[in-house]
Amino acid sequence: TFQSPAPAMWNTNGTWAPTREDHERIAVAMASGVKIIGMVFLAKDRADERAIEGRVASLGGHVIKTDERIDYIRAIVPTSDALDALHVPAGDIAAVDLDLSYFSGQDLSGGWQEPPNDEQHLLAEVAATRSIMSAPSPILHDLGADAWQKEHPTYDGRGVNIAIVDGLLDPQVPELSGALTLDGKPIRKISGMHVVIDPGEHSAPGADLAGCQWLDMHAAVRGTNTVTYDGKTYRLPHPGSFRIGIFDLFNAAKNTHWLNPVIFGGRLGDGKFAVLWEPSSGVVWVDTSRTRDFRNDRGMRDYNTSGDWGRFGFETSARYPMLHPSVSFVVEPNRQHNMVLIGLGIGTHAVGVATSAAGHAVGPHDPIHGVAPAAQVDSYEYGDGPSVHSQAEDLIAAFEDPTVDIIVYEWSSYIETSSEDGWFMSALCERLVRTFDKALVVPGGNAPELGEIEDPGTGPDVLAVGASQSAASYKLYEGFQPSTSDNKHHGGLTDGPGQDGALEPSLLAPSGWIAAVQSYTYAEMLQSVPGLYTLPSNIWDFGGTSQATPTAGGAAALLLSAARQRGFHVGGMELMTALELGARQAHNLTAIDQGNGLIDVAASWRILVAESQHPGAYVTRMARVCRGSVRTGLWPNGAPDGGRGIYETLGWHAGDRGTRSMRFCFDGRAPAGLRTSMLLDDGTFRTTGVETNGDTATVTVAIHPRHSGFHSALVQLTDGRGHVVGRGMVAIAATTQLDAANRYTTTQRVLVPRPGWSTVWVNVPPNTDALTINVDRELPLGVDVQGPSGALRAGLETFFSSSNHYDITIPSPMAGPWEVLVLDRHDVVEHTRDSLPLQPQVATVKVQAVLTSAGLQEVGSVQRLTAQSGTFASPYPVLVPIDVPTHTDALMLDLRGSDSRVDAYLFSCTRQNNCSLVNQIWGGESDKRLTIPSLPPGHYQIALDDYGVRSPASGLPRYEVAAYAYHFAATSPPAADGAHAYAVHCEASPFEIVAAPPCGVFITAPQQ
Repeated sequence: TFQSPAPAMWNTNGTWAPTREDHERIAVAMASGVKIIGMVFLAKDRADERAIEGRVASLGGHVIKTDERIDYIRAIVPTSDALDALHVPAGDIAAVDLDLSYFSGQDLSGGWQEPPNDEQHLLAEVAATRSIMSAPSPILHDLGADAWQKEHPTYDGRGVNIAIVDGLLDPQVPELSGALTLDGKPIRKISGMHVVIDPGEHSAPGADLAGCQWLDMHAAVRGTNTVTYDGKTYRLPHPGSFRIGIFDLFNAAKNTHWLNPVIFGGRLGDGKFAVLWEPSSGVVWVDTSRTRDFRNDRGMRDYNTSGDWGRFGFETSARYPMLHPSVSFVVEPNRQHNMVLIGLGIGTHAVGVATSAAGHAVGPHDPIHGVAPAAQVDSYEYGDGPSVHSQAEDLIAAFEDPTVDIIVYEWSSYIETSSEDGWFMSALCERLVRTFDKALVVPGGNAPELGEIEDPGTGPDVLAVGASQSAASYKLYEGFQPSTSDNKHHGGLTDGPGQDGALEPSLLAPSGWIAAVQSYTYAEMLQSVPGLYTLPSNIWDFGGTSQATPTAGGAAALLLSAARQRGFHVGGMELMTALELGARQAHNLTAIDQGNGLIDVAASWRILVAESQHPGAYVTRMARVCRGSVRTGLWPNGAPDGGRGIYETLGWHAGDRGTRSMRFCFDGRAPAGLRTSMLLDDGTFRTTGVETNGDTATVTVAIHPRHSGFHSALVQLTDGRGHVVGRGMVAIAATTQLDAANRYTTTQRVLVPRPGWSTVWVNVPPNTDALTINVDRELPLGVDVQGPSGALRAGLETFFSSSNHYDITIPSPMAGPWEVLVLDRHDVVEHTRDSLPLQPQVATVKVQAVLTSAGLQEVGSVQRLTAQSGTFASPYPVLVPIDVPTHTDALMLDLRGSDSRVDAYLFSCTRQNNCSLVNQIWGGESDKRLTIPSLPPGHYQIALDDYGVRSPASGLPRYEVAAYAYHFAATSPPAADGAHAYAVHCEASPFEIVAAPPCGVFITAPQQ
């Protein structure tokens, strides 16, 4: 029986509380006409597992797969019964299993680049930058492992196997060789190649195979010399009975966009290859030569038992001698279903991940410096794309594999959109770690945002990794020198805390260094920086938390290998705790920047050695905060269970004083003689006492923000021996109120590190029609704006300007705390190899709330598209269709007459049976308006959703929705019901919210 990881995940009536993401998936399925939807469950025990299976059957669905070791269930149910299927008892966990990438409306296939035509010039540039590639890497030094490894040269990861849950690896990559057993004997680097999807099973609706294809091999043939299939004659490798099919390379998977036809020179033909399988021997032949003679092809068996792999394409290219135009593949026959899996080694991202963790240099000038070069890696492919069940079952398989020691989970962003911690993947990750006691490291996230650590890393026993980069590393790999030795990595800027106040990220690990990649592709932006370097096609400048995570996994492998060589056991949770306790805190970074700090392998090793000599004295499972104080835009009235830290973005202003408390829970009785300390504090916080009671300890924190902005620190508990036994995070935003006293305007100057970022926090009053933001700097800049719900309502992402000025108007902003983030990234830093450190730059940020249309310019024409009202007869979404006319410069949705808990989703349904999310309004917002600029014409659906638990006293919730289209060029009068469009004058800038000036437009609808 598993303990519930987060009480907030269940309703007060004792049933599971579906997240908004579950509701969104049901809404998009209904809007798209999807009749059957996938579901995944984690039962608290075997009895509940059986009860869930019975409930699925009673709703007309059926169970596809179960795993009783962790009480996991995958099923499908009618979409019309999906919410009923989610209502499982407290302690059980459920989620909708729908691949949102299919409904995203985006082209996820990426694209390929043609290498420069002048191949010789390219080779000359590579030769000219060889000193950069062969320079000693600072990564081991940044991990605190260089001197330690010199003293113990065999502490190199040998005898450890790291599972890479990502795309399928490529055994052609030279650096993916060279692993060692614990006693130093050579062993193959890639220990296994797994595509975790069973042949013949039902996928979640909309799911797409990511890098493989199960090939139907039902056609049986028998012959002595030749057989005929599909009108073609094939030469057999020997007489016998076989099965045959045709593999379509170009239609096998999304990732085949990497197979650049220019590079391959057309030598893959139409991409169709005959496949021959002899079931009696398990041998598979693939006609890669396209000669229809299987005698020319090597027979292959399952890679996991044989190590066999093949290739499509050729080893050399006459046109591009630097490239290697071939893609590897493995096979896996399945006699039960008469199918053969063809798994393509096109995990381009995965290769960078694997070589960062365990890449093995193949020569003295090879720049690939994997952290644990003697470790093995085990490849786990998302067989069914970014659906929930695909990634869940990949993780389950990796944990259940007895040969796997450490798991690096590179999650897909299309299933990790939850802003409510404690969703399905978080609970699954936590349960797997607790069940199998293996270390799990996951990326914290890359976007420059506060409080946005992604869901898989929010479990207390999972390491969510942030990205760092030292000044020496920046100098070597990026060509500039920051003014401080410890820095965040420019591509991994997401900060803690968790949405529930949890201490996040768990750790920082180095990122932004050279990794390997398949040499059949060329990504110029990652392989060439003008005036700095040009890298060969088989390496690239990797980065972000995608690299920091395997770096942390490699560090864990070093420690585990060392412990095994010393002859003592280290469990996964013990290993992760030692990394947290041994971490080095960078005092120029804040608590939310780094969590426990930067990984220090030598310090963590000393802790593990001391623990082996005195078990239980040094590496106890640290107490976690089990109750805190959380008040944010997501939970304006406080998190349901109090949260796992102190995290408040509402109610604080400069000069305020107050106290909050956080409760630590221990596995056993709280130690005697507890002391508290405050780490990384800027003078805002201090502890005023600690009170123990059985297995808990409550710490009181006094809070006094002296200036506006974001403030954070760590509360640390030590026992009577001085050992750290608990840590928690405290973080608040002290906002500047936009009100009549300052004419609804604030102008602030902030220092922006290079690279790095600074923020301005303002509190936007209710009924604000528009928010104008102007940012000026001496140098080009990047700006990210976040509203109270965690996302900019205008649907914008981080904007990088080629100028030093940023100017934007946000129409109908949600009331509450807004964050304006000004940042430097490598996009806006010159690569000059200048020896002078890059000093912080001053930015001036002006924010103004526009509360009235008086005195503003009325522009264009407003057309009302719909106006509907009613009550929810059922808990399922109400769909309201609208047709957006051509030349619509902006669309506004108005829900101000709806009950507070009503959510609205706007879906673009221009593609048949495929509606993609455009934007949403969340219930609880004080101003239910949403203006969306530059909307393409076509058919849309508004899905109105009753999110929350109904009670008889509250009655049926009511909705009112109106939609207005604005056309700038039209001269007709405003809408008859009184809706008007107004312009906010602002200076011209490279970015505009509508297609033509004026640069800021908002629509006001009649007051409800």
